[in-house]
Amino acid sequence: METNRQHQLMQRKLLTDEELATELGSGFKKRTIATLRRAGKIPVVKIGYRTLRYNLDAVPDALSKREVKAVHTRARS
Repeated sequence: METNRQHQLMQRKLLTDEELATELGSGFKKRTIATLRRAGKIPVVKIGYRTLRYNLDAVPDALSKREVKAVHTRARS
């Protein structure tokens, strides 16, 4: 019985490209997710021959590591 519950919890956290784009919000589309995946910038779980899913907890962590800090520039006179 416990393994069934663990399976259900795991299923909720593994998302498709489209579901992940929706969860991440503005600026993310299905195509953006696919591009990030192919570039190796976000982690992916391969379930079958062509079935890929994303762990909702792992993706924001991976994206935050790639965050670029703002650069202050001097005003021109």
